[in-house]
Amino acid sequence: MVLWDYFRRPLQGKVLRCSEPIHGSWPQAKGLNIANPLAQILSVAMLFEYFDLKEEGALIRKAVDASLDENVRTPEIQVAGGAKYGTKEVGQWIVDYIRKA
Repeated sequence: MVLWDYFRRPLQGKVLRCSEPIHGSWPQAKGLNIANPLAQILSVAMLFEYFDLKEEGALIRKAVDASLDENVRTPEIQVAGGAKYGTKEVGQWIVDYIRKA
């Protein structure tokens, strides 16, 4: 999975940092519960790590890895015979994992 976090723009003497999946946010999927949220979630981990919140970033990465290990995935990356999860379900699973950590 390729992510970028290098967009920088001067803003009144400061640097504005933006992190998002290389493929963008896929606005065409808005409201359809079909977008895979993992790259977007991992971009948040990268943002935390940039601000030296290493533990928080690591926890997000661990949650994403755990969701993949448990086959909590959207259909395009689901293993054969795996349950069907949408954007909301995958995202909520990761939130719940982080809350329990």
